Amino acid sequence: MKQQLSSAPGPIGVFDSGYGGLTILSKIREVLPQYDYVYLGDNARAPYGSRSFEVVYEFTLQAVCKLFEMGCHLVVLGCNTASAKALRSIQQNNLPHIDPHRRVLGVIRPTVEAIDSLTQSRHVGVLGTPGTIKSESYPLEIHKLFPDIQVEGHACALWAALVEAGEADSEGTDYFIQKDINALLAKDSEIDTIILGCTHYPILLPKIRKYVPEGIKILAQGNLVGESLKDYLQRHPEMNAKCTKGGTCTYFTTEAEEKFAESAATFLSEKVEVNHIELGNNQTICYMDTKKEKSRTVEVFQGTAWEAELVKGLLESNGIACMTRMGAAGAYSLTIGNDYSVWVFEEDKAQALEIINNRTDIDEKNLE
Repeated sequence: MKQQLSSAPGPIGVFDSGYGGLTILSKIREVLPQYDYVYLGDNARAPYGSRSFEVVYEFTLQAVCKLFEMGCHLVVLGCNTASAKALRSIQQNNLPHIDPHRRVLGVIRPTVEAIDSLTQSRHVGVLGTPGTIKSESYPLEIHKLFPDIQVEGHACALWAALVEAGEADSEGTDYFIQKDINALLAKDSEIDTIILGCTHYPILLPKIRKYVPEGIKILAQGNLVGESLKDYLQRHPEMNAKCTKGGTCTYFTTEAEEKFAESAATFLSEKVEVNHIELGNNQTICYMDTKKEKSRTVEVFQGTAWEAELVKGLLESNGIACMTRMGAAGAYSLTIGNDYSVWVFEEDKAQALEIINNRTDIDEKNLE
């Protein structure tokens, strides 16, 4: 059944799995301050970076539908992972049935369009979450427009988690940033432009500049998305007419309002009032719950937040479905220092343990 949605003009929606989209929203509002905005962060189920395509698609579609219900005719996915894993499917499969006149835009295409004028060597690097890099969305989009440009990507498994945990300025973060930048440049020494393919990464810019060799350009996305949206609205006056213009911005989160307000201060220069909202069942779920509901899952790893995310990404890159759980609290929140565990289907336990035991990225710790 087609969703019944209001035809009255409404705000522009901006969605992210966490807080990184606030860097996009901030730049959009600088370029287009006259419009009304609604920001929706699915912080309770963040991060999306190491989740499967089908889960990211499901979660993103829930958020888009919620923003449509709130009156938005235009939604910007201020999240690289959602743009990489869900945007095209939503545009092609869902919008024709929900409302063919509504639009969902992403952050990858505006970034790609700027590359041609920046790179001289025609060698470009991409730093992003495991999900964004694995999707190969940047190489695919770049080669559509500029087939001569060589693209190398590197997954930064911990950067977004460190930012959300308030560790952006810590000395420990330097280690991971230097390590990942060196790993990218080791793949191609001719890279002269690096795309920051995650909306969290602008928060790390001072440290990133510290370890990127002089002469290599660093491309953040906020201004590009803002200018691209301005151009889009100028080219589509029918959509512009459906966007209200009162200069307001309302914030919603699937997590606790107090936590969002506190963490948002890392990304914005202003205090915000935020409202709680629910998407789906608002639980920490994984695609394993819907694919094999009756299958038993078992714990294969315990450690800190970033260690668990690293192990999860390692297992998923080897084709093993897994999920993380945080201590006894039951809430999914990447807080540095909290105990996390990684769970897999019982039938995959032996293979998962073998992969974990053979890893070299982190110390052996609390394995079954």
